[in-house]
Amino acid sequence: MIHPQQPIKVLLVDDDEDDFILTEDLLMESAKVPFEVTWASNYTQAIEKAKEINFDIFLVDFRLGKHSGLELLSELRKYYPHHPVILLTGQGGDQIDKEAMEAGATDYLVKSSFDGPLLERTLRYSYENSRKTMEIIAHQKQYSSLFEKSLDPIFLANADFQIEDVNEAFENLFGSLAGEDFEKLFKSPEGFKKLKSDFLTNEIVKDTEVRLKVNHGKSLVCQITLVEIPSTLSGKNIIQGIIKDVTAIKKAREHLIKADKLALTGRMARSIAHEVRNPLTNIHLSLEQLKEECEENGWEGLDVYIGIMERNAVRINTLITDLMNSAKSAPLQLKYYKLGEVIEQTLLLSKDRFELRGVELVTKIHDPNFEFKIDPEKLKTALLNIIINGIELVPEEGGKIIVRTSQSESELKISITDNGPGISPENVGKLFDPFFTGRQGGMGLGLTTSQSIITAHNADVEVETELGKGTTFHIIFPL
Repeated sequence: MIHPQQPIKVLLVDDDEDDFILTEDLLMESAKVPFEVTWASNYTQAIEKAKEINFDIFLVDFRLGKHSGLELLSELRKYYPHHPVILLTGQGGDQIDKEAMEAGATDYLVKSSFDGPLLERTLRYSYENSRKTMEIIAHQKQYSSLFEKSLDPIFLANADFQIEDVNEAFENLFGSLAGEDFEKLFKSPEGFKKLKSDFLTNEIVKDTEVRLKVNHGKSLVCQITLVEIPSTLSGKNIIQGIIKDVTAIKKAREHLIKADKLALTGRMARSIAHEVRNPLTNIHLSLEQLKEECEENGWEGLDVYIGIMERNAVRINTLITDLMNSAKSAPLQLKYYKLGEVIEQTLLLSKDRFELRGVELVTKIHDPNFEFKIDPEKLKTALLNIIINGIELVPEEGGKIIVRTSQSESELKISITDNGPGISPENVGKLFDPFFTGRQGGMGLGLTTSQSIITAHNADVEVETELGKGTTFHIIFPL
């Protein structure tokens, strides 16, 4: 409701002063709302006054000499896009109605047909509607600003999960995807299907973790929140999604878990070494003594059994040594070394394994001469363990290993892909645990050692796998 102490400022544009006086008198008779009327007799004067004074309503005569009221209406809209502009005409009719509507007039009145109450009510209603419209627009701008300036990617989608609008943060990370299906962002179709099913069941999804593809080829771990909100344009409900990139947080958490595991393995290895090697030393000494007594007494039949005990004692000692080496973080001998040479020398060490099993090797090195700071011997050990692990798992016929590298401004990536059976989801998290192995005869310490070396280089290792299709190990070095 309009406060009676706040007059509505009206600019009346009419080249007939008598019409101005008559209209002003009608408005002054209003008991409900006070009006403050200013007169402009022509187009130019109306524009000047509109720039000087902040008017609430414009009453514009349809005829203004060489200019028309429609021309003035068009010019006023540049300064007052949402204020009421009411045309005054000498006569009504469908044509006037159509022209006024197309020009953006709020309403029109026929001069000979309105009285004081009708004029007052028309202006009051127009003013109230205009004020509410401007409040809505102000709120829309406020929310639009929140939408556009949010640091988190935000998108709006229809009921079919087709993206209709995105903010700048979304566009910077994922590209301009307006009109595209939201499913296109997902690393795996299964991830989208589960998210959609959860949303349709619960009508809300909060901080669900998914892996999304970004516009420069990488993938990120993200948390998505989906809610249904009403659309101010279509009247139908739309889906609003907020995406948070938690890749760095997840990596930091994983690094802590890995560090804890390595520390635990180290403590366990030292404890085992101490507890096992003492009796193992006694076993070695006893075997030496037994061998001497066998020679002195001619007990030749015991040589076979003594040999078995010696070999197994040596194997136990080797296992303990390997466990100690996999858990400890030995100092690195860092130096600048060519990427191509590291990979070439690693593949040379595994050449016999490739040939023995008939496994095809494919290499795609983006820049063999690129140099980066590493401990070449230890890195070769880390890569070799992963490659041999892949060779042992690929099929006997058609086995294939791909070693490729890629580089961006911030990181160097070495990727080792095999076409083996893949790894089940429940086993992916155990890959780097000591003594966990997926192949027969393996001790389960190779990947533990590899991870320890990679972590010591301040690098990271990620695993992508799919059952029945194979596995890829990504070793990522920050540059």
